[in-house]
Amino acid sequence: MLQSKGKIVIVNLSNKEKDIIIDALSKLDSKQSIALSKKIERSKKQIKPRSAKNKGSLYQKKVCEYISQITNIPLIKGDECLIQSRGMGQQGTDVVLYGKARKLFPYGIECKNCNTISLPLWVKQAKANAIDGKYMLFIKSALLEDEIVVMRTKDFLNEMGKQK
Repeated sequence: MLQSKGKIVIVNLSNKEKDIIIDALSKLDSKQSIALSKKIERSKKQIKPRSAKNKGSLYQKKVCEYISQITNIPLIKGDECLIQSRGMGQQGTDVVLYGKARKLFPYGIECKNCNTISLPLWVKQAKANAIDGKYMLFIKSALLEDEIVVMRTKDFLNEMGKQK
């Protein structure tokens, strides 16, 4: 897969393809080829599950901050907080909203902080955790320049109608 981001080109290769490139670079014997070879070698290492969970957890907390700003409900430490990040591996939405927060922001929230994008699978997961059919999928990825939010068109149009 080849994707262009301005002047940066992102190429996803299999480990076998990376090995072929590393082998070819090793024959060039220049500082640049050695540096590039090392960079490609590092890219073959997969993120450890604990690191991936930490990365996801940090993004969930960032989304909690976004919701706090929108609803003007402060984030406080402890169980009495109305906007909480759900623990990794637990069932349900990634951000749990209680009381006033849920009334002001009535969406099931799914958060993804990944280097790959699996939109159909993520939308299916978000729909499964929707609140009254409403969901928002927050996505942060190295493949995208900006964080994005995915929601149903129907809900988007309703929200935009409220603002008029």
